[in-house]
Amino acid sequence: MARPEITEAISANDIDDEVRVAVRRLLALADAGTPLHRMALVHPSGSPYARVVADVLQAARVPFSGPSTRRLAQTVAGRVLLGVLEVDRSRFGRQEVVDLWASGVVVDAAGRPLPAASFDERTRWLGVIRDPAR
Repeated sequence: MARPEITEAISANDIDDEVRVAVRRLLALADAGTPLHRMALVHPSGSPYARVVADVLQAARVPFSGPSTRRLAQTVAGRVLLGVLEVDRSRFGRQEVVDLWASGVVVDAAGRPLPAASFDERTRWLGVIRDPAR
């Protein structure tokens, strides 16, 4: 496979500036008629570029796809899952369970978000009564 020909080189102060220049070039191509789905912004894996590219594209409201730059523990679902895994070990009391449920988006069977106020009622119904202070 032949190496691609370098058609242009830029000078940038840092990764953020370099990515902003690249995104501006992509947007200029889009304005000139090139569809976004026919373009790619590639970078080395395992580098800080993935996070910066995602941040700059989101700020510019440019749709994109690629691997997530966040770990599961940094998402609402991940935080709730980690909290659920701690329930048995810490023997959560009612307030801890209410706080855990309120930390994520909990929905009913129809997919409607449950109001946080209903969590205390549900913990009583479930029999979560342990008070760690006692």
